[in-house]
Amino acid sequence: MAFVNLNVKSGYSFLKSTLKIEDIVSYGSLNNFSYLGLTDQNALFGAPAFVKACKRANIKAIIGMEVYILEKDEASYPLVLLVKNATGYRNLCYFTSLVSKDKLTTALKYSDLSDKTDGLIAILPMARSCYRNLDSKDKKAYLTNFQHYFSDFYLGLEYYEEADAKLNEELRLLHYPKTVLNEVRASSSSDLKYLDILRAIDLGTTLDNLPEENKAYRYFRKEEELAFYFSKEELESTEKIAASCQFDIHEVQAKLVSYPLDEGIEAEAYLRALCNKGLNKRFNNRPSVNYQKRLAYELDVIIKMGFTNYFLVVWDYVRFAKKSGILVGPGRGSGSGSLVAYALGITNVAPLKYDLLFERFLNPERITMPDLDIDFIDTRRDEVFKYLINKYGQDRTAHVIAFQTFGVRQALRDAAKVLGLPLYEVDSFAKKIPNLYSDYSLVKIVDKSPSFKSLINSNSKYQQVYEVALHLEGLPRQSTIHAAGMVITDSLLTDVTPIYCPTSDLISTQYDLNHLEEFGLLKMDILGLKNLGILDDCAKMIASTYQRKLDFLSLDLDDPNIYKLISSTKTAGLFQLESPGMKRAISLIKPNSFADVYALIALFRPGPMDSIKTYALRKQGKEAVTYLDPILEDILKPTYGIIIYQEQIMQILVKMAGFSYAQADLVRRAISKKKATELASIEKDFLAGAIKKGHAKKKAQQVFDLILQFAGYGFNKAHSVAYAMLTVWMAYIKYYYPAIFYVALLNTFASDQKLSEYYTEIKNSKLKILGPSINKSREYFYVEDDKIRFSLASIKGLTPGSLKIIFEARKSGSFASFADFVLRVQAFGLGEKAIKLLIYAGAFDEFAINRTTLSKNLKTYLAYASITSSLIDGQLSFDSSLAEAPKMQIYPKNSIEESNLEKQLLGLYLTSFPLEEKREELKKAGFITVEQALLREGTVKLVLLFSRCRAVKTKRGDYMLRSVASDESGEINVIVFPNEYQKYELLLKSGNYLQVLAKIEQSNNGINLVLRQAKIYNLKEDESV
Repeated sequence: MAFVNLNVKSGYSFLKSTLKIEDIVSYGSLNNFSYLGLTDQNALFGAPAFVKACKRANIKAIIGMEVYILEKDEASYPLVLLVKNATGYRNLCYFTSLVSKDKLTTALKYSDLSDKTDGLIAILPMARSCYRNLDSKDKKAYLTNFQHYFSDFYLGLEYYEEADAKLNEELRLLHYPKTVLNEVRASSSSDLKYLDILRAIDLGTTLDNLPEENKAYRYFRKEEELAFYFSKEELESTEKIAASCQFDIHEVQAKLVSYPLDEGIEAEAYLRALCNKGLNKRFNNRPSVNYQKRLAYELDVIIKMGFTNYFLVVWDYVRFAKKSGILVGPGRGSGSGSLVAYALGITNVAPLKYDLLFERFLNPERITMPDLDIDFIDTRRDEVFKYLINKYGQDRTAHVIAFQTFGVRQALRDAAKVLGLPLYEVDSFAKKIPNLYSDYSLVKIVDKSPSFKSLINSNSKYQQVYEVALHLEGLPRQSTIHAAGMVITDSLLTDVTPIYCPTSDLISTQYDLNHLEEFGLLKMDILGLKNLGILDDCAKMIASTYQRKLDFLSLDLDDPNIYKLISSTKTAGLFQLESPGMKRAISLIKPNSFADVYALIALFRPGPMDSIKTYALRKQGKEAVTYLDPILEDILKPTYGIIIYQEQIMQILVKMAGFSYAQADLVRRAISKKKATELASIEKDFLAGAIKKGHAKKKAQQVFDLILQFAGYGFNKAHSVAYAMLTVWMAYIKYYYPAIFYVALLNTFASDQKLSEYYTEIKNSKLKILGPSINKSREYFYVEDDKIRFSLASIKGLTPGSLKIIFEARKSGSFASFADFVLRVQAFGLGEKAIKLLIYAGAFDEFAINRTTLSKNLKTYLAYASITSSLIDGQLSFDSSLAEAPKMQIYPKNSIEESNLEKQLLGLYLTSFPLEEKREELKKAGFITVEQALLREGTVKLVLLFSRCRAVKTKRGDYMLRSVASDESGEINVIVFPNEYQKYELLLKSGNYLQVLAKIEQSNNGINLVLRQAKIYNLKEDESV
């Protein structure tokens, strides 16, 4: 018999172990272990991954948990619990509801153990217990107490220091069963130092200030080494214990939740009735025969596969959301291909109209859980979560956990902090990693980036940071909650899964989404989408302004004005269509139909992107549309002979080779994985089927090769259609109600980059943004006389408290002057800093006094207000006799300073662009504006403000830059090829003004500037340096 490690902690004992799950199993495999235990602190987070990894390595996994027991001295001490059977697993899951909280430090009371210890083996780690601090009488009572609760109870013998050997000699005289239980938190003795690193991160301190802790021998130790401290019998007892744990956690399977119905009503009959009613409503009581047949087929499949209740549950919470005024998206993912979902009102995409296939969503020949992803307004999604918890019970509903691991930058930052680097060095160290390598491992980044490698080698401390970060990278760091997932079970959650309670009102599973299905847990995806919030805000503003109740489902998806807008590439804020690359694709395709939009969404991805030009040329009649076989024409005609959608691949397999749609879905999935053995078998079946249907073998082979070419890139058409619907709804509002659209957009996405981008488009669309006004601006952007009024809340640095004072003061009437404003707000606590923000944001421009003057006079007016105004019983009182009113001292306007401060505070140049005052000088020196450049050919000279600088890797492995540059007349895309980028890299930064010599390049993607030369342009000194 061999020794078994029964007290191994993984990285899921957050910041207490250096071991990843794969490290533990790899060590076990290398050393030919038959058994391995995992006993993380107060959690079972890693159990599913551990069990699966052990099975692959032919190792028997022992699952357990190290809990803490609260003793009379108010301190808590560890107790290792191992699962013997299904009862033990349920009891351990129950304990997680008591101890898996916050930082996983909660202890059990003895009373918590009552009736919950069956099926569990308890091993008391004696060296870490309070045993040696007790007198002989209390020692006996202490151990008797554990034996009372646990029928399988062992004393865990440990050795970490010399005193433990003496303790073990004492324990050997007792009649209790004994076993060896050395704690393992590292692979080897050389890794123990990283336990201090983790502890320092946990405590938020540096290694130099870290309190001492005995971590000796907390690593995998060889059996021959342990034989110095423990007897053969004691070591062999570990294997006897392991052998008694005959339980596989995957034996536990959840039962799908039952939708609550009145007694006597069958769920299947209820679902059929709802669907038939819904279908008739959709088609004014006249659904076609094809729709009726499809509905009957889908219902038969759903009921046969046992998913009746799932559809009822989803229908119910979508219905709740709609009744509560929560806007629900038209659909997402393959679920949009289900007619049952459409009839129930879960989705709003008619599957037959768009040739969507049910089997792509739910395949009767592939037993997997259905996945109906539903989008809700992001700000109201929590209402849906609460509805489900209230309806099904807090003990049967849970959010889904997720785990954050140490990424490269996080590992570097944490390593630098604990090693005592100054904060500025900590931040700059991680920022030195080129964005291009952000997804690479640390080792690969050093290999690929000479500059980062040079930085590490420049300093011994940096080398130490690098070594520490290497050991941290990939370890679990902390838990979080999956943004959308929720599970509902028909029985207690703890019968199936351990649970985690990060807060008193939040419960999550301890198994993440990668493992839920293994336990029969069905995840509901309740997603939040900001774009739905924009649509909802627009609908409310349209209703209040124009008294029109907008019904998105009744909008004409064939309205040519929608596609006129999209084809103009003025797509800022349009769902899926606003990136520069997408705009280039739009300028090629020039979409004029709904089908073009959902094709665009499907094509704009790596791989299919190569077909965008072909799609455009064929659409415009500039390239012939051809088909390998006439049978493909009906399938590929809508996409001009190009395979774009997964559904098209399935249709070809069915029509040409006689596969069923269920078989076609299985084949599509197998082809996309490109496994040689499977492909050979599929190819054989396809050719045989095609020949049987009368097709020549050569032609069938050509079609199969075509399928292989596109199968890996094919996009889910159902998802594309559903999202295109959302895009077109937004485009409709943008075309017919542009000011309302932009207001909703600005109130939702008000980051600097977005604000500047939106402002440029707004400016070019002839709409006007009015600056902040102390009398007219509200907390949010709003429409004022068909213009957009800037919000006060969007002024950076202005606090909610400051806003509250301003709005309260304004209730008694508009401010007559700057002096009036100061008098009315000073006594309420609005101080110099907040008022200066308002000044330089332009909030007082309506009083026709320049900002520099207001700023320089502010202290005088505040002093006057502090003497003459006061609060009496919360009411403002003013006595002008106490001091003479100040007179405004006028100062020259500092245009450049005012413009730059405005940009800092508003995120854009709203009233004037710094270059405007220099335009005459620039004109004389031969510099033109962006607006003029767009009409020129050849080489041009401009002075531009660079933004959105993005380095990209060429096919040859060099780096080039794409950027957007602007002046007061507009924006233009700038391309910097590798040679020039290498020469001017240090200058090409967002926020820099550059004097450039560039060539105008006209392409299918629009007009670009190709940079040839660049110099810094100094606004203040009016010279290049």
